[in-house]
Amino acid sequence: ISQLRRLALMNRFIVVIPLILFLTGCSTAGPRFQDTRFATEQVASDNTRIIFYREADVNFLSATLGIDGSIVGALARNGFVVAETAPGVHKISTWVRYTRTGEFVTNMSFVAGETYYIRVSNRAERMLYPFAGPVGAALMVVDRKGEFQLESVPPAIALLQLRELKL
Repeated sequence: ISQLRRLALMNRFIVVIPLILFLTGCSTAGPRFQDTRFATEQVASDNTRIIFYREADVNFLSATLGIDGSIVGALARNGFVVAETAPGVHKISTWVRYTRTGEFVTNMSFVAGETYYIRVSNRAERMLYPFAGPVGAALMVVDRKGEFQLESVPPAIALLQLRELKL
C-alpha cells in the first residue's frame, strides 16, 4: 500500500509542477513599471501618452488594444502597454484577437502633454453568463462588447497599481 500511496503522490506532483510553470509563463516578463522611463519621464508637449494596464485576473487571454482602429499592443495579465498619440478625441478599443467575442469601444478626449492611465479588466457580465444556464449561453452569443472593458483611472490610483506590473 505504501508504494501505491507514493505513486499517487508522485502523480499529483507530476500534474502540479507543469501547471505552476504554465501559470507562471502566462504573465508578462519585462521590466517593472517603476524601473522604466515611463514612471518618471514627461510626455512631449505636442503628444499624449496613454498607459494601458491590467492587473491579475482570472482571464488568461491577452487583450488586444487599439487606437482609432490601429493595434497598439497586446496586454497580458500583470502588465502594461504604453502608446503615444496626438491630442484630441480617439476611439479606444480592446478585444481578444482571433476570436468572435466582440470588441469593447469607447471614445476618449486627450490633452497635449498629459499622461492618461486606462485599466483593462474583465467585464463582469461575461464572467457571470456561464452561471445563467441557457439564458446565459444565449447572452454570451449576442453580447458583442467583448471580454474586456476599459476604464480611465486617476494618476494617484493608477501609479500605485502599476508599480509592480511589467512591460
